[in-house]
Amino acid sequence: MLNRIIYILFFTVSFLEISGEYFNIGLMVYFTKPLLIPILMVYVIYNIDYTSKKSKVQLLAALFFATLGDIFLMFTHKSELFFFIGLCMFLITHILYILFFISHKPNRIVIYKSVLYVLLIALYYFFLMALINDRLSHYAIPVYIYGLVLCIMIYSVFIAGFKRQKPLIVVGAILFVLSDSLIAISKFLINESNELIHSSIMIMYVLGQLLIVLGATKYLRKGRI
Repeated sequence: MLNRIIYILFFTVSFLEISGEYFNIGLMVYFTKPLLIPILMVYVIYNIDYTSKKSKVQLLAALFFATLGDIFLMFTHKSELFFFIGLCMFLITHILYILFFISHKPNRIVIYKSVLYVLLIALYYFFLMALINDRLSHYAIPVYIYGLVLCIMIYSVFIAGFKRQKPLIVVGAILFVLSDSLIAISKFLINESNELIHSSIMIMYVLGQLLIVLGATKYLRKGRI
């Protein structure tokens, strides 16, 4: 029953937030955006028991820093400092996701698949950096580092286990990376406010976080039975 309430609440708040982004209703965004990830945190707390304490803490910590990142990024129009702090919060989020994914990797990794993942991820990284490089200015080093951490995050989820839940988590991680990539393109390449881009970023981000949480929670709750 509680899970159903959480689903309804999450999708309602997500719809309101994305609508606020699209129609440029600032008050609606300020009210709904900070609520999105905490709702998922409640879902994690309710569904994962003490037998998976370490993984539960890693997942909750990642979501906590994502919440802080969401809050700081709402105020980037006031100061560039908020963008930088938000970037740092999401950097920590991705590092925590890396630790979570790596802790659930299988005992044996298929080498040729691993090499293929590295090549595809590297290709994406260099394409994105080449696209925005000329506009990065003093953000160059932080963005390069952030991009590398993103690459490690997506690689760690590709080689992770998670049994039947892996496709769900992989798709979630890819959507999360795409939302971050679109933020970079929006800020450094397009460099102007665009409601369609903002709402698209949030759709990918919300779905990405949801799929990661759903997949991880189902795995930790049932995967070891």
